[in-house]
Amino acid sequence: MSFVALLLSLQDVEGGSAERETPEWDATIPSLHPRAVPLFEDAQAHLPTQPSDAHPALYRLSLLEGSNRQPSLRITTLSEMGSLSIPFFLDTLTTRRDLRIGTRRYRVSEALLSHSPWAGLSSWSDFLAPPYGQTVRLHLGTPLVLPKDAVSALGYHFPVPCQIFAELARCWQELGGPPLPIAPHDLLPWLLDGSIVLADYHLHGCQVLLEGCLQTGFRGWISYQCRSSVEAARVLLTALSRFAFFAGVGTGTERGMGTTRVTIR
Repeated sequence: MSFVALLLSLQDVEGGSAERETPEWDATIPSLHPRAVPLFEDAQAHLPTQPSDAHPALYRLSLLEGSNRQPSLRITTLSEMGSLSIPFFLDTLTTRRDLRIGTRRYRVSEALLSHSPWAGLSSWSDFLAPPYGQTVRLHLGTPLVLPKDAVSALGYHFPVPCQIFAELARCWQELGGPPLPIAPHDLLPWLLDGSIVLADYHLHGCQVLLEGCLQTGFRGWISYQCRSSVEAARVLLTALSRFAFFAGVGTGTERGMGTTRVTIR
């Protein structure tokens, strides 16, 4: 299966450059959902099979803020059907340059499948291929929100390895990915015994309105390190981190939360 991360550079149709109304993600900035961009309906209409309850969204959308304060819309696909619809979406975009997101209208100035740290193509085999890194760093483009049940189980609120990589492994399996080098029933002990540890971080908290509930998220970056001599641990860390580039981390990823780019050393 192919994974796609497409980046659309946006300009406000009415006001020139489309700057965020506030510099932070907070309660005034709602999370995104594919229904917020009606143009996607035109692309989906070309597909032989429409989204079902089992796979309701072909895309994951997130708004990223660049260094020039102009936002970009990042589109990722986690299904073959979603990947197949990308050419139809781009064809529609060439004839209709305006893109409505919620109540605002933008013009797409550029569409990138490469030449951006937020864009790219990959596959299951790419995730599992060498080289395997010892340390990974997740750079958060949108807030990382931790699942409430995971926070309650641990008794504290911080993105430790077991919270991040157990959820990524669960998503990997739900999407029908190939077997991971560590069996699912052995995964949690590996994440708790010091094989993969929190190495460094530069994070700050922010408020996120997610599904009508005000929650605390994290912005910044966080690094994890494999301290095990067993190669399977490094393979696991590398594969799930590469997968996170498309799937996102934490909860609310289907609404644009936890968008991340990854550095592997």
